[in-house]
Amino acid sequence: MRYILIGVNFKEVKDAKNDIDKGIITDQLNLICNCIRAALFISDGIRRSTKTIIFDPDFNKIIVLDGFKLKYMGPDLRSISLLIIKAFETLKKDLKKQVYTSTPGIYIIQRDITEYLKNIVDPGSLIYYSEYSPSNETIIKIDSNILIVYFEYSVKDKILRNLERFNLKPLKLNTKIKLTPYEFIIIYQNYLDLMFNEP
Repeated sequence: MRYILIGVNFKEVKDAKNDIDKGIITDQLNLICNCIRAALFISDGIRRSTKTIIFDPDFNKIIVLDGFKLKYMGPDLRSISLLIIKAFETLKKDLKKQVYTSTPGIYIIQRDITEYLKNIVDPGSLIYYSEYSPSNETIIKIDSNILIVYFEYSVKDKILRNLERFNLKPLKLNTKIKLTPYEFIIIYQNYLDLMFNEP
């Protein structure tokens, strides 16, 4: 199983269905949707072996998209954004269950990201996080099934502070172009596909 973690500031996600129906979408939600598309969709369907987790390091709930169980989501912006907005609306509610299904394959889990990672990370496992700055270092071998992307540097600082117990390493690519979070995901997924002859 591969894990793509999208670190965001939950308070910045303020989109509503009515706005999406009018074709209005914020940059924040647009980035989230592009990352989900890059993480979960391939030309002939959905990556069943990938889970995408949307989290805020300071929040005690996470959104999990399970590629193996995901239904009703297409690769277009409208389809992804409407289901994600529904998940965020569920996230804000006072839930009584530990795991709540927003739509098939999309879950709200009452657990912070540190607790979630403790259950999926083996001791000594490596977790890459995206590093946008051009670097002289080229990652030749990607040997982790977990990648974290983020949109704002304030979120990066929270991720590094809250997840310092884990073996985090920046994923740097030797390029003069500033990559978007979803471009990092595409490179990461395609690299692992080649290495393991998947999907």
